[in-house]
Amino acid sequence: MSLRTIKTRQVGNTALKVSELGLGGAAFGNLYQEISSAETNSIIHYLLDNGINYLDSAPYYGFGLSEKRIGKALGKQAMANTNKAMVLSTKVGRVLEPISGYAFQGPRDCFFSHEPYQATFDYSYDGIMRSFESSLQRLKVDRVELLLVHDIGAKTHEDKNPFFLQQLKSSGYKALQELKRNDNVSAIGLGVNEVDACVDAMQWGSFDCFLLAGRYSLLEQQPLDEFFPLCQQYGASVIAGGIYNSGILASDIFNDSINNPFKYSQIQLKNLHYNYQTAPADVIDKVMAIATVCQAYSVNLAAAAMHFVLAHPVISSVIPGMSSLAEAKQNLAYYQQVIPDEFWQTLIRDGLINAHSPLPISGNHLTADVKR
Repeated sequence: MSLRTIKTRQVGNTALKVSELGLGGAAFGNLYQEISSAETNSIIHYLLDNGINYLDSAPYYGFGLSEKRIGKALGKQAMANTNKAMVLSTKVGRVLEPISGYAFQGPRDCFFSHEPYQATFDYSYDGIMRSFESSLQRLKVDRVELLLVHDIGAKTHEDKNPFFLQQLKSSGYKALQELKRNDNVSAIGLGVNEVDACVDAMQWGSFDCFLLAGRYSLLEQQPLDEFFPLCQQYGASVIAGGIYNSGILASDIFNDSINNPFKYSQIQLKNLHYNYQTAPADVIDKVMAIATVCQAYSVNLAAAAMHFVLAHPVISSVIPGMSSLAEAKQNLAYYQQVIPDEFWQTLIRDGLINAHSPLPISGNHLTADVKR
């Protein structure tokens, strides 16, 4: 059976188009585990060879390591900027500062990175320009297509958020506008985990897209109420990160345990993550219920998670992280799986997803072609 061609979608109202399946670069910064540069090269080139054109990274991912690995993997092709189809995105909001006498003694912020830098929040004009220029050097390019403001929001910064938000609004936003006006970037946006930060940003700025991690998935559909309708009115699109909710929707444990709910051990349960923490019992129960429906229709749980998110017309791309070539091949297979329409109707009937969720149609991701 031949593979279905990877489709592209428009980013906001720009001319930029990204593949529906992209690649999140946090794993290349050794998130949760160390992987080799050779493995990252294999992942990147395998996906590019199979029609994926979108790679996302950030200075924070491994304190520069992810960007360096992407730049090295793309090599002279990226340096010469000859591959016009390539879409790179990175982020600003943190500046990497060197650590004198640094010696690796274990993970920092879950990154097993040996890079001798620390990340300092800075949403000012100068901070954004410094971060952007340093990213270009690590990526070995003279521009990136998409630039995102990283981790602005009340849940991230708590009582310091008013300061950082004002810094961005009064100073850093001017840098974003200048970079876009001068064609150093094609599109600007936010890269966050918080819906409220995106909704707020639409009140004071003009953004092309929002990279939202973990908030729209088989487990969560909060953005359907306000955020996604606002995006459609506003003319912005959404790039979906965290579509597996920190891995719980891609765990093999459920494939092995559907017929015997007591088969999995407490140790296995503790290794399940949701929102970067140990998954609570109610979330595990809901995933098990969804997985039971998956088994009834011979659908892979992770494939269902991917196709569900892609069904919404505001979504431009999904960008799962991949820490091995095997995972890259798995994600491409998830994209290719055809899921019967009855599967989605069963999830709605059983109250497992929001009844107002746009649903995929067999052989196609979207319920209808919607022009933003």
